[in-house]
Amino acid sequence: ANPQSVLAGIDAALTLGPPLWLVIGELAELGPESSVWHRNLGQAARVRGVRRVYATGPATEDLVSGFGAGGCWFHTQNALLDAIAKDLEEGPAVILVKGSRRSRMDRVADALSVKGGDHAHLAH
Repeated sequence: ANPQSVLAGIDAALTLGPPLWLVIGELAELGPESSVWHRNLGQAARVRGVRRVYATGPATEDLVSGFGAGGCWFHTQNALLDAIAKDLEEGPAVILVKGSRRSRMDRVADALSVKGGDHAHLAH
């Protein structure tokens, strides 16, 4: 995944209706400017209308910082999944899952499709 594909995914997922939650792993291909790219992506997600960000992976701390309130960073995918499951009790959401293959966010998408039930509308 790269910043442009994440933004395109956000735009597409927003057509499914709010609220949109972005669940994201590290974008590993960004090189030495990774911190800046992740922070800018967090800011862009906020501006585009993403309601919450759930992030895991070292560089995604910068993304959460750029997003601000409503962004949460997790040490593990399991902790991230537990938080999402708890938050889904408040009501349904459209959930966009993105990240580099190396970040293995496919595992998160698979788990959400099972745990989320009728409350999680996945877009990835």
